[in-house]
Amino acid sequence: MLKDMIIAGVAKPDFIVNHRISIEDTPAAYREFSQRTDGYKKVIIIFEY
Repeated sequence: MLKDMIIAGVAKPDFIVNHRISIEDTPAAYREFSQRTDGYKKVIIIFEY
């Protein structure tokens, strides 16, 4: 499973991620992504614990 490979360090998806956002910025980022704004391809939401 891909998740297991990422956790094990075998697969490294960082090269395809071009935006990291906080959970608070999710609504605005979703609008940009859904409108196909240039640059919004792969987005990761960062959750702070």
